[in-house]
Amino acid sequence: MHSGFEFNYLVFILLIEAMIFAVCTSSVQTVLVWFLTRNFNKARVYLAFAALFPLLCVVWLACIFELQAIVNKKYLARDALISEIHQTPLVNRYGLFMCDRIDFASVGTGRREWPSDTKLKEQSDLKSGWQPINYGVEFVSEMQVVDNFLICAIDRNLAKQVYHRDCSVPFFIVDTKSNLKKGFYRLEELEDEARKLGLKETISLSPVIEVYRKYRFTAFDYVCFLLFILPPLAILAIFWLKSIRG
Repeated sequence: MHSGFEFNYLVFILLIEAMIFAVCTSSVQTVLVWFLTRNFNKARVYLAFAALFPLLCVVWLACIFELQAIVNKKYLARDALISEIHQTPLVNRYGLFMCDRIDFASVGTGRREWPSDTKLKEQSDLKSGWQPINYGVEFVSEMQVVDNFLICAIDRNLAKQVYHRDCSVPFFIVDTKSNLKKGFYRLEELEDEARKLGLKETISLSPVIEVYRKYRFTAFDYVCFLLFILPPLAILAIFWLKSIRG
């Protein structure tokens, strides 16, 4: 559809289905309009509109979809909803990234990060368990966003069986301000650290796909949805009122 974006074969399938539905709707609507307007002077105008309107709706849908794809990809750092790649920003330049599968994700900034405070590089701070985030945290199956912290649970079995990666630490807290992370072997240890950090929310991890849905869709997406639905419905309502009244 547009250059520079990842392609998803489902787009073609959706377009084909939309065109088939539009042709069927056009045929049915044309027959109904002919029956209602066969004695009108401008019957041909009504018939032409009835035949073309469903196809024009498909074109309108494509334009609105293209608009949201360009804006989301280029300006909002979100995926364009046309590929197997899912991404959305979370907090402080950190984002969630999924490719092909939606049961685990990578969390990070997409580039190597160093601690923002030079004091945190000292050996005394590293002994407390906090380490540089580097490129992020991989194989995250569940997570929670609390203030400037990302609380992550790792799918160790998936990492080992599918990707042959050994992830011995199952839980992490990521400090997105200082670009540091700390691993935990038990959930209780993570909860204790959260209390020390002053996090007020109860630790309640959610699947990454739920977190993605929460942060991916913005007011802009809902405006695009309304732009697609409301204008065609308004035009269709006016058309049918005129067709019935003559």
